[in-house]
Amino acid sequence: MTYMATLDELESSGILSLYKHSHRAARGKGREMWFYRETARWLVEDFCSMEPFYADSISPKKQAAVLLKNFVVGHEFEPNINFWHMRPHDEDVFELKTADLRIFGWFYRPRVFIVAQAQTFELTHNAAGIHAHYRNEVARMREELELDSPKWVVGARASDVF
Repeated sequence: MTYMATLDELESSGILSLYKHSHRAARGKGREMWFYRETARWLVEDFCSMEPFYADSISPKKQAAVLLKNFVVGHEFEPNINFWHMRPHDEDVFELKTADLRIFGWFYRPRVFIVAQAQTFELTHNAAGIHAHYRNEVARMREELELDSPKWVVGARASDVF
């Protein structure tokens, strides 16, 4: 039998990091968001220093902060506005989004989201098939991650995981 790690062990080994928000509403009631370290680095160092794609949008840094806060404190997320259950649905990959940010990942457990990939709105809409690329990359990363089974909420519907 092969040993598989817990989320805390993957954090200790430097593979994943838990997004921690200080907002008191996040304590005990909200959701958890875990990031692959490289994706978290891109979000903080690269994305947050960019200019918005649309001139009337808030800064990408603020967009990311609002999205992450709203997720972890348990705010309502609207299909097609704040998230998208990517097709084919049986892959169980979700995209969380703002005007400029696309975050791709899966629900390890209800209300526990693992972010594997992130990219700008502009780059995810520049080429045909790019969403399939991100969906497939997330599925590959999930498969390779040595994580306790089941690795995701199979057959996830938004009402199951949000």
